[in-house]
Amino acid sequence: MKIISISINVDKIDKSELILGKKGRYLPLTIIVNDKKDNYGNDVVAHLSQSEEERKEKKGKKYFGNGRVIYSSNTQVKDSPEQPEDDLPF
Repeated sequence: MKIISISINVDKIDKSELILGKKGRYLPLTIIVNDKKDNYGNDVVAHLSQSEEERKEKKGKKYFGNGRVIYSSNTQVKDSPEQPEDDLPF
């Protein structure tokens, strides 16, 4: 199991991208967990899901946010912002 903390920029959501479902409106997102962290310590990215046709045409992705894996395999990830620092003076 993995727990991911991610921030989504809701200002980037275009209402035309929402899908009407039986219980509300949904934004189809694809979440990618990368093997390596970026320069900001993020290893998770969220973008608008693409259709098979859009993927074949290699259309650009619309990114909404990024984040970090904060828990994995029953252990908290070392770089997690929720984890207390080991070098605290008390």
